[in-house]
Amino acid sequence: MVTQLINRIGYDNSCFNIEFFVTSKGQVVLIEFNTSVAFQFVALFKARYVNNYLIEACRLALGEQPHLDAISHPQMASSCVLRVYEDKWVDKVPSAGEVQALIDAGLVHSARILAQPGTRLSDYKQDAYSFRYALFNIT
Repeated sequence: MVTQLINRIGYDNSCFNIEFFVTSKGQVVLIEFNTSVAFQFVALFKARYVNNYLIEACRLALGEQPHLDAISHPQMASSCVLRVYEDKWVDKVPSAGEVQALIDAGLVHSARILAQPGTRLSDYKQDAYSFRYALFNIT
């Protein structure tokens, strides 16, 4: 699907990120094709490459060859958006210590809680399909 999209629009020589979800029937639904350099994914690239991908994106924009040198033991990485499909009241969220314990245990690479207790998920900027409440990067 991604290859078809890139070929169809003629996108070439630049960075991008894609957000999608998979339905219960296995259909992949594209949510976002973003051509801006997303700070959210720096940690993911650190799991695989020596070089900072923001710097490499700048090299590419300047017409230079990027250097995507793999680290000695590269890992696979993914950004997981935790979401629900109807507005919810937020009673509580994990503390900074609880999130750090997940990181220290190697269960997540990094986490960002997007909501605060005493609010509704609709109080925050959301996409058209769901209500996000946290981002977890896993390796």
